[in-house]
Amino acid sequence: MSLSFIQASNSINLFNQNNAEGITGGVITMEDIILHITLNDPNQRIELIAIKTTDGQIIDQQDGCYGNSCDYDIYDLVPGTYIVSVITNEGIFSATVKKD
Repeated sequence: MSLSFIQASNSINLFNQNNAEGITGGVITMEDIILHITLNDPNQRIELIAIKTTDGQIIDQQDGCYGNSCDYDIYDLVPGTYIVSVITNEGIFSATVKKD
């Protein structure tokens, strides 16, 4: 499995993550307390997101919106670095984000 990304401030652009089901990827951005996720493929659907600490402990899990673009309120998370895993109908991708 390979993952390519570009990081610019609080924006992480993910693309072309190959997995057993095909290619999954999208864009994860942070704006204040809102986590925005948009998939590259408009036919894919976000089914679930998991927010984990950098050591892998799941601290929040939310159902997807079953669309290809979802917003999540992460007000309750303390400032820090987290791993966001996005589960779609065709695979999974993860990225590291920082909440200030």
